[in-house]
Amino acid sequence: MPRRSFVCALCAFTVLSLLAACPQTDNATPNVAEHSPFSLDIQGGDGTTVSLDGYSDGYQAGKTETMRLAVKNNTGQPWNGRVCVQLLEPVPSIVVISLEQEEFDLPSGSGFERDIAGDLPADLSSGTYGLALVIHTPTGPATSVTTVHVGEGQRQPFHGEWPWTVAVEACPAP
Repeated sequence: MPRRSFVCALCAFTVLSLLAACPQTDNATPNVAEHSPFSLDIQGGDGTTVSLDGYSDGYQAGKTETMRLAVKNNTGQPWNGRVCVQLLEPVPSIVVISLEQEEFDLPSGSGFERDIAGDLPADLSSGTYGLALVIHTPTGPATSVTTVHVGEGQRQPFHGEWPWTVAVEACPAP
C-alpha cells in the first residue's frame, strides 16, 4: 500500500510540474471580432422564398465577405428574377454599394443555394451600414435590410432609416 501511495504522489507531482512549466496565456484574443449571425428572409405571397445568411460585424474595407444565398421557386410558373446584395448608408444618404447582382431563370419547383462573395471597397469608411437583400419576384420587387458594422471601433445600435426605395431602384428588374 505505501508503494501505491508513493506512485500516486509521484504522478501528481509530475503532472503539476508539467502544468507549472507551461507558458501562461491571456484568454482574450485581441483584434478578433465576434461574428453575430443574421438571416434575411423574404417570403413572397406568390410562393417565392429567398434567404441570405451572414454575420453583422467583423467586416473590413478592401476584403471579400462571403454570405450564403438560397432562392426557391414554389410558384406554379417559371420565375425570371434578379437578386441584389448591397450596402446602404443611412438616410438622408442615397449611396448604394453593390456587392452582388445576379439574374436567374427558375422553373417552377426549383431553386439554388450557393455562397456569394461581396468585395467591400478599399476606401469604405468604418461605420454602420445597411446590408440590403433586394429580390425581383413575379409579383414585383421585395427587400429586407439588416444593420452591419464595417471596420474597427465601437459598435453602436442603429436607430435611423435605410433608403429602401433607392436600394430597389439600384437593382433593376430583369
